[in-house]
Amino acid sequence: MSTLFSYLIKIYAEADLSQKAFTVFYKMLEFNVKPLPRHLNHILELLISHRDFIMPVFDLFKIAYKYGVFPNTKSYNILMGAFCLNRDLSIAYKLFKKCLREVLCLMSSLIGY
Repeated sequence: MSTLFSYLIKIYAEADLSQKAFTVFYKMLEFNVKPLPRHLNHILELLISHRDFIMPVFDLFKIAYKYGVFPNTKSYNILMGAFCLNRDLSIAYKLFKKCLREVLCLMSSLIGY
């Protein structure tokens, strides 16, 4: 079922129906399909190219944990790249610092510190 939603997001985004692609992510929740980091990354990659969707996608990124989706390093890289291209370097830098903190916390928990 989650593959179906991935394809819908992709098809809508490629057809320049970005708003519909964006809402598909939320529809997943209505069907009790738990979004995965790859779904988040997929929607980030597809919609970030539309300048008018950078902030709504960023908002989704910030609240994704409420839906049980935890952004991974790829998620951060996608957004940092988009904000750099959009010349929002301060936001990109904040994302970099947050990503670095999360990676360091994960690494220290894996090695037992």
